[in-house]
Amino acid sequence: MPGERLDGLEQFVQMKPAQDLQYSKWPPVFGILASSDIEEVRLIDKDIDLVIAKSKPEKAREIVGFLAASETDKVGTWYGGMFDVWSKCIVIRSGLIAEFDRLLPNGRDHDILLDLDGTKLNLENTVITQDDESLEVWDRFLSDKRSDPTKVLIRPGPYCPPNAKGPSPYYDTLRVYAKVFDKVAKQLNPGKSQFPENERNVLLLSFCGIGVNALSPSVGWALDELFACQPSGKREGAGKDISLQAWTDFTANELIARGKLSVDDYVSRFQDIFRALRRLSGVLLFNEKKLVAARVNYNADKSSRISHTEISKLEELYRSKHHAVDAVSGKD
Repeated sequence: MPGERLDGLEQFVQMKPAQDLQYSKWPPVFGILASSDIEEVRLIDKDIDLVIAKSKPEKAREIVGFLAASETDKVGTWYGGMFDVWSKCIVIRSGLIAEFDRLLPNGRDHDILLDLDGTKLNLENTVITQDDESLEVWDRFLSDKRSDPTKVLIRPGPYCPPNAKGPSPYYDTLRVYAKVFDKVAKQLNPGKSQFPENERNVLLLSFCGIGVNALSPSVGWALDELFACQPSGKREGAGKDISLQAWTDFTANELIARGKLSVDDYVSRFQDIFRALRRLSGVLLFNEKKLVAARVNYNADKSSRISHTEISKLEELYRSKHHAVDAVSGKD
């Protein structure tokens, strides 16, 4: 953390009234420094050094980029960086053969190419955090609470926008679709996948922060659709169609409106968009760094299929104690 950032924080604390400090936002890394003892901070620093040493030199700046996240940045930047460092440290400390950030022919890469007892697995780390709408609701609530400390946040309530998307498990289902497709077929383009054909690909999906949970029914609903042999068609939730096909149609319309996709491209790719899901061998689900569930995609292509034994070995690895510190929260 640059010295000037610390100096700026110190000046902020000295100049602001105590009441403003109580409701202020802080850079995420300051939370680690303020809540952890020095040895915990050093362990996190050591984890980052381990990942840098194992990675390509040109990736060093990208690896530590999340540390510069400010109080106004989206929380996903912070949680994503921390989860990626933690996940890679699990692999490094296991002693298994691995390559980080393997470049693919389409210009994208995936986080880890792991040799797990002779089975090569492509692992991609990603996170789901509090959604933008919830963050905006929280900001409006805190603005009121500064002047009236008796205010209480209730959702749905006066701080929510008209026709609020959440809080709703149905909306959360759509967020899981979006996260998976960002890896499988970015902007509904299978050519931009981070998961190569004819290889075993596993998504490590961590739910970090307030209001998200890997064990929510919404996650199961989403994976049922994503891992089905074909889309199940219309599925109603709170008066809305939350089927995978409805989500892809909605997303396509948004991309078309922004000039990122043409109608002809969407029609010609339609089957390939869903077929791209067959490259996904399975998913490990985490609450922050705690592994809580795993799912195998039984409808994956034969060349991308993962056995129960193989995914069990992967689960065992991520339940191991190879890490010295919880790199997401900074706690043992």
